[in-house]
Amino acid sequence: MAPRTLARDLDRSRRELQTLDREIANLTTAIAQGGHVPPLVEALKTQHARRDALTETIAARDTARRTQIDRRGIEAQTRQVVEEWQAALTVDDVPLVR
Repeated sequence: MAPRTLARDLDRSRRELQTLDREIANLTTAIAQGGHVPPLVEALKTQHARRDALTETIAARDTARRTQIDRRGIEAQTRQVVEEWQAALTVDDVPLVR
């Protein structure tokens, strides 16, 4: 997944997690205030399951974001080292090569 897409999806998932947390808090408050308990408890279970799944998704995306490889940066560094070695190997002055 492209870094921008991954970051955008991660932000979206984190906002959705905040929304779920508010919904869970509202359901908990409704239960505490003595609302019609069975449907509220069922809704709370559903939201907790969604939250758990979303938390796993966020963790996976965050791990993927941290393990992405900067191929262009690695290529640039490698080319620089190769050029330095090529320059060193073409020098006639032996002490300079060492």
